[in-house]
Amino acid sequence: MDYKDRQTGLVVFGILWILVGLLLGGMSLLMVVGSLAASAGAPGALPMRMTVPLMLMYLGIGACFITLGIGSTMSRRWARALILALSWMWLITGVMSVFMMGWLIPKMFSTMPPDQAAAKPFIIGCMAVIFGLFFILLPGLAILFYRSPHVKATVEARDPVRRWTDDIPLPLLAFVIWMIGGAASVLLCGVVYPSFPLGHWMIRGVAVPAVMAAFATVLFFIAIGSLRRKPAAWWAAIAMFVVGAGWGLTFMGHLNLTEWYRDMGMPMDPRQTEMMQSMYGSPFFLVWLIVFWGAYLAFLLYLRRYFVQNVNRM
Repeated sequence: MDYKDRQTGLVVFGILWILVGLLLGGMSLLMVVGSLAASAGAPGALPMRMTVPLMLMYLGIGACFITLGIGSTMSRRWARALILALSWMWLITGVMSVFMMGWLIPKMFSTMPPDQAAAKPFIIGCMAVIFGLFFILLPGLAILFYRSPHVKATVEARDPVRRWTDDIPLPLLAFVIWMIGGAASVLLCGVVYPSFPLGHWMIRGVAVPAVMAAFATVLFFIAIGSLRRKPAAWWAAIAMFVVGAGWGLTFMGHLNLTEWYRDMGMPMDPRQTEMMQSMYGSPFFLVWLIVFWGAYLAFLLYLRRYFVQNVNRM
């Protein structure tokens, strides 16, 4: 079919993703500087035990952006599919985060000392620009560009070899990426946190990495099984949804922030503790949580068609 060659746009977006990756790498270096400041007694800085895993996480995400950027500049099919799936996830989570921050920011500023009140408009403006640019505009533009049939035709013409992403529907590909990212995040929590709230209990010591490793194993199983469209993977995802929703509702009402921060060796301002406790116990947060879990359940039910189709082919 006739199409407009979008190689220039693929290169421009590819360079943008590479720059985002480099920015994340720079943020990891800033975290190291902040941790060194903590060792010098600076208040509020993260200890090195927590900084190193977080730094590695930022480096890993940055490496992924750079890899996708290179793939985009080379007009690779897999890069277009992965970027499109990631952009949809990015935009959806960004919209939900913006709604949450719109409610949370006034509560955060209510704990600021009166002498800092004059800086509120500037800080709110900066946060609005950052959230709007990075969580709404950037993924939105990426979706509009990469979903274009001209972009699809361009990468198929310049990369004629069939890739593994060609056989995976976009929603299922986004789900797999989500599960892999969730597993990596859970493993990171097992390394970073010396304690972790689990329902009514606060687990500590070796129980934290053990529990997190178990959850990460299930998430990896769901991701790999989803690539193969195994029905067991979908049912495991439903089971994890039930566990996650139950944990979220229990977490909201019974989280002891003071105890948790004390275990991590991080001092917390009493006003901040009060603000966080009131946030997790507020009706707005409950509604937001129900909307989030409801949307996720609807997404899982939508994905079921891909697993059922696989059973019908057997």
